[in-house]
Amino acid sequence: MKIVFRSVIIAFIACVILNMLSFSATCDSIREKVLRLHVVANSDSGEDQALKLAVRDKVLEKGDEIFAGDKGGKEQLLKIARESLGEIEGVALGEIGAQGFDYPVKAEVCRMYFATRDYGGLTLPAGMYDAVRVVIGEGKGENWWCVMFPPLCLPSSCENREQMLEDVLTGTEKKVVTNGTRYKLKFKIVEIFQSMFARGKG
Repeated sequence: MKIVFRSVIIAFIACVILNMLSFSATCDSIREKVLRLHVVANSDSGEDQALKLAVRDKVLEKGDEIFAGDKGGKEQLLKIARESLGEIEGVALGEIGAQGFDYPVKAEVCRMYFATRDYGGLTLPAGMYDAVRVVIGEGKGENWWCVMFPPLCLPSSCENREQMLEDVLTGTEKKVVTNGTRYKLKFKIVEIFQSMFARGKG
């Protein structure tokens, strides 16, 4: 009986490990297919947070102009983003000045760590993502983020969310990101692992 019990336990542990490895591989694939937008406020003061949202709106408007439509996938979009950083900084600086501030702003395309985040019913696993990052002033305040590819946060694309997800993600990947509550424990395990990995790389 002890041998049978041990065999059952070993089989159960093996199934759990294989399941998590499969889930982790799916998360890896999701991260590689997504481009995020990250806007960071100067500070957490009420004025700076309101400014962040105003800058966000202008950046999204510009993003609609630059990124909307069929651009040939994420890699082409990354190329366009790098070529458009000056324009993005320009609209951000224009709004900062219009709001009565004189903060500098820096736009960049980077690879950065995100914790597990929810956005409008979409859950993205923790890990390293490509991102268009806009930092206002000292960049010490709370941030705002969304998904630029698939272009889920661009104004002109809001009504086609389901189709955009299907165009970019596999059925399994879409199931993971749209059923965050169901995978809450798995997301947490992935987040712990990815956080340790990110610190190791730092």
